[in-house]
Amino acid sequence: MATSSTSSSSSSSATAASRGRSLEARLTKDARGPVVCMYHGLQDACNIVFPIQFFYSRPDAWQAAKSCIVLNGVIFLGGILTFNLFVRPLLHSILQLEEEQTWAADFFFSGLYNLLWVMPVYFFGKLLNSQYYQDIADAVFDFVLGNNRKSRQNSLMATLTEQIADMLWSIVMQQILLIQVGLMQAVPMVGTPLSFVYTCWLYSLYSFEYTWLNARWSVRKRLDYYESHWAYFLGFGVPFTVATFFLSFFVGAAIFSLLFPVFIAVAAAASPIPSSRKNSFLGLVPDRLPICYVARNLTNSLMANIEEKARTAVSS
Repeated sequence: MATSSTSSSSSSSATAASRGRSLEARLTKDARGPVVCMYHGLQDACNIVFPIQFFYSRPDAWQAAKSCIVLNGVIFLGGILTFNLFVRPLLHSILQLEEEQTWAADFFFSGLYNLLWVMPVYFFGKLLNSQYYQDIADAVFDFVLGNNRKSRQNSLMATLTEQIADMLWSIVMQQILLIQVGLMQAVPMVGTPLSFVYTCWLYSLYSFEYTWLNARWSVRKRLDYYESHWAYFLGFGVPFTVATFFLSFFVGAAIFSLLFPVFIAVAAAASPIPSSRKNSFLGLVPDRLPICYVARNLTNSLMANIEEKARTAVSS
């Protein structure tokens, strides 16, 4: 039994190592100028052919995608559009209100509808979507790199504690980045374009994170790769950001949730190109841009405080 267990563990480790090498081999590209990198990122994000091939070839992933369509497209977005396009005008015609009263009625009924329907669907949908996205990410990772799902799960169990800690750190940092993007919009003059740019980076991070986690990349390695490919990820995030950025919060959230499975698939097949100062105009653009500098430091401080408090609680 001990020999069998050792053999299984060695096999899982070999599988993980092979998976990491094959992914890194595909993602190792020669550095180019920032404009070229942004163009390639935009081009990869608009790759419609691969998601069609992938979902057609993997019924399990297509089933998860259909669940996303029903939840986010029909129930969530469909409910919002039905209320705004049909229910609200019908209430206006029934109540026959004056202009001042119409604004108050809209505020009341919209708030009531959001409270009783939209917000519960939004938060409950996040829980369901997370499972659908993970299923799609696992399937596309296997599809692109030809790995066995069971072998990956066995290798991940060996370092389950590390994986959980790594994932929690990543979630906290992403939430801080999201808050940072929201705060940027309050900056006069440059707030909206700056927020748009950071949203492009954030959406790219969301899309590629699944592949990097499945490859068991550490947080440091993911951030190093992310910030050294900043121009590519800026271009990659443009189509996704354009589709959601200028919409109302809940409509944008519904569109995001509806499109996200496609971008998870596209990201798994993409080959990011690092930017190079030598290839930039007058050598003014850095090789690496510290996109996550603020969020990373805040996350480190927050996690250190939590760890310190946990140790104090245990010792006392």
